[in-house]
Amino acid sequence: MKYSNICLFLLFSLLLIISGYLHASDEFDDDLFDAHIEVHVGQAGDNFYRVRMDEDEQPYLSLGDGFFELIDMAGECSEERCEAYLPQDTHRESPPFVIDGMRERCYRGDAEQRSVTLIEDGGDLLIHWQSVEACLPVKVRWSIDDYRLNIEPLFTSSAELRKKAKLLKETTRQEAKAIALQTRKPAINPENGVGFSSRFAMTSAYHSRTHQDVFVLSDSLISTQHSYSRLSIDSRADDPIVYYNVEVHDDKHETSLQLGHVLLDGGIFSRPQALDNGVYYTNRKQIVEFGNLQLERTTDPNINIDVLVNGIYQNAYQSDDFGRFVVEENNIAPGDVLTFRYYLDSGNWMDEQVVVAGLDEAFLMKNQWGVDVVANGGGNHETAAVVEYGIDSYLTAGGTAFTSENEDIFALQMRYLPAHWLAGYIGFVPSTDRFPVELEILFDTHQSLSIEWNKSDVFESSEDTYDSVKYYGSLDSVSVSANLTREEDLYRAVSRINTKVAKSLFLAVESDYTASRDMQRHTSLFSIELTKSGFSDTSWRVKTQCDDHGQFQQTDASLRYSCKGCRLGGFLNTDTVITNISSRYRDDNVDVHGSIEARFNSNLLIKLYGSSEDVGIELTAQFGAKAYVPGRSVEEVDTFLPPMDIEYTDWDKYDAAKLKGRVIDAKGNGVAGVGLKVMNQRTKTQADGQFELRDVPVRNNLSIFIDEGSLDLNLMPEQNPVYVNTRRVAVTKPTISLVSSFGIDGHLHGDFPPGGYLHFLHIESQLEYSSEIERDGFFMAEGLTAGRYMVTLDVDGKERVMETSFDGDFWIGGLMYTVSDFQ
Repeated sequence: MKYSNICLFLLFSLLLIISGYLHASDEFDDDLFDAHIEVHVGQAGDNFYRVRMDEDEQPYLSLGDGFFELIDMAGECSEERCEAYLPQDTHRESPPFVIDGMRERCYRGDAEQRSVTLIEDGGDLLIHWQSVEACLPVKVRWSIDDYRLNIEPLFTSSAELRKKAKLLKETTRQEAKAIALQTRKPAINPENGVGFSSRFAMTSAYHSRTHQDVFVLSDSLISTQHSYSRLSIDSRADDPIVYYNVEVHDDKHETSLQLGHVLLDGGIFSRPQALDNGVYYTNRKQIVEFGNLQLERTTDPNINIDVLVNGIYQNAYQSDDFGRFVVEENNIAPGDVLTFRYYLDSGNWMDEQVVVAGLDEAFLMKNQWGVDVVANGGGNHETAAVVEYGIDSYLTAGGTAFTSENEDIFALQMRYLPAHWLAGYIGFVPSTDRFPVELEILFDTHQSLSIEWNKSDVFESSEDTYDSVKYYGSLDSVSVSANLTREEDLYRAVSRINTKVAKSLFLAVESDYTASRDMQRHTSLFSIELTKSGFSDTSWRVKTQCDDHGQFQQTDASLRYSCKGCRLGGFLNTDTVITNISSRYRDDNVDVHGSIEARFNSNLLIKLYGSSEDVGIELTAQFGAKAYVPGRSVEEVDTFLPPMDIEYTDWDKYDAAKLKGRVIDAKGNGVAGVGLKVMNQRTKTQADGQFELRDVPVRNNLSIFIDEGSLDLNLMPEQNPVYVNTRRVAVTKPTISLVSSFGIDGHLHGDFPPGGYLHFLHIESQLEYSSEIERDGFFMAEGLTAGRYMVTLDVDGKERVMETSFDGDFWIGGLMYTVSDFQ
């Protein structure tokens, strides 16, 4: 068979795979597992609620009496048909909200019927969280980071709906509440101490070519409030010190000094660069800029990482033996959301999101100076200094001085934002009369255009220049990029379409055309790539290339599978087994690489690998330890050895943080049995209210959620969630306060129509509690805490307010209000 026919056959096969996957998507929907999430209904507290979850961590809720009670509606189901009524429709005189499981439709009366996602699971009818909003009068938002489902009922009064609309202009009500809460009560910072951590791995290997080999890996770090240092050693390298970085910074991370391995933003005169033996000082906070992106991250060693841009798969990376990897992407638009999806082990995945800066975030404030100094200890010993000044809020200008063993260069640059959708960056190099220019244009929130003219990769007078035009567009399930570049001797046009064709399945089609400036020579490459990337133990990727004549070039394929608790060889019990297979077909040759890594416990793993040229086995022993020295008091200054906490740790958790706190009541007494959750970790407080969570990720504004269902009826959190900041090998000690809650009841006297409400808004916490006013004027509300309240009488869409105070131990009864009390 000719290569052109092979290429067409492979392309056609991939299309068949897509079609088959789409056809079988219903089968994948049945692959659900149990999970517990937090549910917020209006202003009600948190509930740990059982749901079924798919591999994308999308919750399905069981339709039953418990669900309708949760959202305060009256409902019942029979024979795959559910009917729900509004709470005020006690006589069921209005048409019900119907969920038809047989036809997978929702409707009410003669209104338009809507298609929804329903699943029959073990006799239960499950509904996808997004379909709840299509069936019932509620707003639903799912936060995968917090495992929280926010449900906002829309069936109270029109006045309350207007209040919600104001808060929902830019964000959801729950997000607005969380942001306001963070503003009033800042996150709890780690203790001022010193953290030491080190990990050590010794590997005995046998390779078919090099035979016996023994090597050692070591990683060490020191962390303080204002510094972070890391050193990595690999005995296999000619220079065993393969990585080092020392960073000193201020409290806000705005001014910093780095030594060793540093990443640099190229600015207007060059592309982003990495220095292995560099010095870098800056007095401005680092941001993730658009355009050509270069980011370094640290995760578990030798794992796969998928990078998604605005929810669409973009590229795949793999961390090294120390867990480091560098992301390099272009065509990154302002405001894009990058997702790093880490495949840690079987059933364990983690997403990290980074928001790219907008057009207006790269400017200095008015009258502010910005200074950057860079020195490279390798190569030609280059040194550069950049000084900029904020002339206005969106006008920054300055100069750049560059010196090396070969030449000295001075240049000027200026940034300007004439409109919110247009940003310009221009430079001038007097010695070469070169004017590099960058223009960024936002057509809307989904489309951008970048124009680069007279740019160079390196800041040198002899460096070749290039011009480029880049377009990027992104929608919910598809992204399009096009890049046209003109270099000294060629033209190049690269276009790419990425789309999500099914659950966790992404398709990418790319064309790459290159032609000489005289158009005498040209080449074209076309590729199609199919990738499965989702919260699953299995991921795979297939990519094939051919030229413009249909001539086959190559095909690459890879597969990753993780299994927890599997037996290796059918008899060896393991903790986790990870299998990786990759292959390439090119020029009539097939190269296959495969590996099986089995971890028996946190300290011992074995790896079997093979290829067409080499086979081998590696047995590795891993150890790690942490030591934390808290901030020393005056009494401890003269002690020879300061007190310290020492603990052993896993290889991949050696830089994690720790939470060590206490839950107390209003009198300062510890409260036992309180459920707490941080991401995927859960714990309960001990008898004295103490709790501890190890191996906590390093983040700012990390949420500690309190399970209010584990509290006594008269207790509730003063704040939920509680926000903390964590630092590598540091301890954060939050104190979580519980306050006494109580209920109230009473009667409203006066002339008022039926169907009214009383809303009790706690002025300090901004939590609101509502009660329907019965026909005889009786009202009742639960879960209040002591403080000043704004009480709103809401009848017929008209509001009257009064201010009062409540303070009680369990219940305040017999309150008497009259309509005339409200203004």
